[in-house]
Amino acid sequence: MKVRTRGESRREQILDISEEFFASRGFDDTNLDLVANRLGLKRQAIYYYFPSKDAILVELVERAGGALHDAVMPTFASDLAPREKLAKVLINHVEHVLENPVSFRVQFSEVRRMAPESIAKVRSDEQTYIKHVAGVIEEGQRAGELLDGPPVPMALVLVGMCNGTLEWFQPGRHMSISDIAELAVSIVMDGMVTKSPVPVRRASAH
Repeated sequence: MKVRTRGESRREQILDISEEFFASRGFDDTNLDLVANRLGLKRQAIYYYFPSKDAILVELVERAGGALHDAVMPTFASDLAPREKLAKVLINHVEHVLENPVSFRVQFSEVRRMAPESIAKVRSDEQTYIKHVAGVIEEGQRAGELLDGPPVPMALVLVGMCNGTLEWFQPGRHMSISDIAELAVSIVMDGMVTKSPVPVRRASAH
């Protein structure tokens, strides 16, 4: 296990406290004096580790996305059958989001505050992730295991469902994170498999 230096530990403390404030107050209403006071530092000390509040936000967003990527990529790379692989990817995604609610509240709500080039990097990483999910769907369609349809929009719907659990899940009430993840994925997978397709009703032109 890597032992952090004093500087690395302080840097992580700044990130963690900033993340708390960004999640509870929002990026615009958080200033570095709040972070410094919580840590017993002067504001100027933070600039030794980060050039700006924006730089802290960029690192937090990249850290959250990178952690999710690292958690799920082994499943993408596995030799599981497509249906099983997709279910496991989605369960891992829901669990990771719900186990790290502060990180992902910042990830979902504050990206727009970042500089355009940083936003572009985050969106590119998100698109790469969506392509991985779409690849599993396409593999399942070729194997006759999953419903036909455009893989990328289908992947966007599924990932949106996973992310949306953060809006309503309340820890300690009724169901555990694992139970919620398995329930959500079970419901969506019942609609994805070819044995029980859900008919799409089209609105009448009249």
